[in-house]
Amino acid sequence: MRVLVLAPIIALGLAAAVFGWIEGRRWTSFSETDAINGIADLYVQQAGDGAQRTDCHARPGWRAEVWLDIRCGSDPKFWYALDRRGGVLTIPRSQPGA
Repeated sequence: MRVLVLAPIIALGLAAAVFGWIEGRRWTSFSETDAINGIADLYVQQAGDGAQRTDCHARPGWRAEVWLDIRCGSDPKFWYALDRRGGVLTIPRSQPGA
């Protein structure tokens, strides 16, 4: 009876540990360079002719939830606020630093 109860609990615990390890490695290996390069590629696609990856620069976020503030060109349409996982945040432009 004990084996029937403990075996699924142990298997579930091991599966959670493996999943956590895999996700942890993926999350910690995502660098600032990866984020900037990804946004620079997006900018070149969206801006079209004349846009270059070198038009983009980044600075630390100005709020707790903003990891990087990436600005490409002078048009605020191409300014991006990223969270720690690389997701683009929607922050109203009236915010300081936006």
